[in-house]
Amino acid sequence: MAEKHPGSPSASHVSILSYWHKIEFFIPYDLQGQVLEGKDAEWNVRPLSADRLAKLNPQELWSVSVREGRRLSGFDVYLGIFDKAELAEVTRRVIKETLSASEAYEQDERGDLEGLTCCACIRANADGELLLDDLAVSTVPWALGRIMQHGLGGLDFDAFRADLEALKRDVKLFRGSRTAAAPALNGENASVASASDLLALLEMLSAWSGYNPEAPGTGHPVVVIRAKTVEDKGRGNADSPKDQLQAGGSTQEDDDEEDGEPLGDTEISILNSFYAEDLARAITSIEQGTASAALRAYLTPLPQSARVDLYQPGGRNRISEQLRPKHLNGGHWPGNPAHPLSLMQQFAVNTAFKQLETAGIFSVNGPPGTGKTTLLRDIFAENIVRRAWALSRCATAGDAFQRGPLTASFSGERDSPVSVLKDELVGFEMVVASSNNAAVENISRDLPKNKSLGKPPKTGEVGWRDTAGQSTMAYLQPVARNLAERTAKGTYERPALDDDVWGLISCALGKKGNRQAFVRALSQPGVKQQDKPPKGFDPSRHQSIWSWRAKYAGISFAEAKRSFSEADKAVAQLVSQLDRYARLHREFAHVTLESYGAVTASELATARQAHADAQKSFSDLDETLELSKQQVESLQTEEALLVKGRPGWWTRLTDRATTKTYRAGLARNRLQQASWIRQRYETC
Repeated sequence: MAEKHPGSPSASHVSILSYWHKIEFFIPYDLQGQVLEGKDAEWNVRPLSADRLAKLNPQELWSVSVREGRRLSGFDVYLGIFDKAELAEVTRRVIKETLSASEAYEQDERGDLEGLTCCACIRANADGELLLDDLAVSTVPWALGRIMQHGLGGLDFDAFRADLEALKRDVKLFRGSRTAAAPALNGENASVASASDLLALLEMLSAWSGYNPEAPGTGHPVVVIRAKTVEDKGRGNADSPKDQLQAGGSTQEDDDEEDGEPLGDTEISILNSFYAEDLARAITSIEQGTASAALRAYLTPLPQSARVDLYQPGGRNRISEQLRPKHLNGGHWPGNPAHPLSLMQQFAVNTAFKQLETAGIFSVNGPPGTGKTTLLRDIFAENIVRRAWALSRCATAGDAFQRGPLTASFSGERDSPVSVLKDELVGFEMVVASSNNAAVENISRDLPKNKSLGKPPKTGEVGWRDTAGQSTMAYLQPVARNLAERTAKGTYERPALDDDVWGLISCALGKKGNRQAFVRALSQPGVKQQDKPPKGFDPSRHQSIWSWRAKYAGISFAEAKRSFSEADKAVAQLVSQLDRYARLHREFAHVTLESYGAVTASELATARQAHADAQKSFSDLDETLELSKQQVESLQTEEALLVKGRPGWWTRLTDRATTKTYRAGLARNRLQQASWIRQRYETC
């Protein structure tokens, strides 16, 4: 067992759960709202005071007028009626020394303590026979009895379990005493519950809980009986609910009755709390160090430094980063391609897969109609694609299984070998659970239907349905139809096109009837050998997994693997291109054309100035070159004239001054030519 130290995470977790657990003990069942003020309460609910109850014989006790088109299916009997205000009064007396005046006032204002509640509920069949194997008790009277005797420290779930076992023994003795009783007088059925039976159960519950509600007034009810009815569709050849179940399952109206067959061993459930037992198991798992990562994450507050406000700049940056194409889920629900997830739906999907890579918990909140179910569909699709990635690494279909199958033993049957999937192929399953059963059923039952693939496309559009409305894809479709189209009578009814199923991607389980229907559809093709096929049965449309496998003529594992790998590669390339574009967009999102080209523009201006300067220098040099050329030509002409006027030999001998002048002029000319020629070459 993991050791707990004060202040350690595990100690904190136990404290949180223990606090919640104690609160659960005191949450009363809302008899007022659920039963006394429920639908049709004016005719199907009878509150009975002790005086009124004592005067009723069994026939009067279980007589009820049923509306036309309905038939009586049974009764719910609520025992030990008391006002919720007693809960506040008792707890106030126990903890009065620990509450200040302001705290007591706040407690009164916060508490919803109006109306009636009860100690227990037991079912009875349509004849008034108590189903003692189907008893549900409220933890409230037991908790009140415990704190009155032991204080708040007496609220221990192990003690509650022990007291439940004692109550089971008392119920068993009560059952035995009724069974051993002599046959009723006047031909009445002794198994039909009488008023004295109900009063005896009341005394038993009071002794069990250690709490006896304050004596009510004369007209105050101690028992409430609610009659339950279902649509009367005609029972055909089935003479009992059991016969109906064997004939082909249960209807939606009979869902509440499908687990009502006596098992011979009393099982007592908790009426007022769905969480008490779960919380006890959670506390044990924390103490033993076996708690799941999701539970630990749920109980551990996120550090303030790790919290991100999505409405602040940092949060917007987080959204932008999480929406990069590289984070996109590879699997998308096969709906209308023109209707992708919204920005925040996609953010939630991307973030969930990133944060839950190994384990943990992720919350998506929103009122009805904000797209939570739509978001879940993409998560389903991504899990399917991730499992396909794992499968694509198998050389053959057989490589998906571990070596050496396990052996499963069944009583009275031969041992069966069971192949076990490799670890990398498990963990992609999803369980959808909710306190609102209708919400879960909507998801589980609607996903396999054609309408979940979107509306039929118009001409020129693409989609997963053809223009007639039929799906263009299928997954175990005959098996899915074997489940969806089978009625309670064992016949088959073809649904409307929108409600036709395209594949066995999900199913509603939970209740026993749902589980039985699923197993039957999976294992039985709708008709046994040598039996007459039921109405509406089509062997090509309705198949078990075995008959489907025997008739399968689709692509091979190798072909499916190759097709998937090609599609995966194409998607990866597109995502890579999109992510590169997104990276560039993030890099240049806040850059204008002017700011982006500012450096280049500055360099261009400098270059233009340099070019202009060079052009001017070139022009100056060109002028200098032309000038030097002209000067050289002029000097050469002058030289030619000087040479032409050269003194003769006699003059050179006799007139030295003239000769000297000539030679000086010629030297000066040639010196000037050399200077201009040198300047011209330097210019070039």
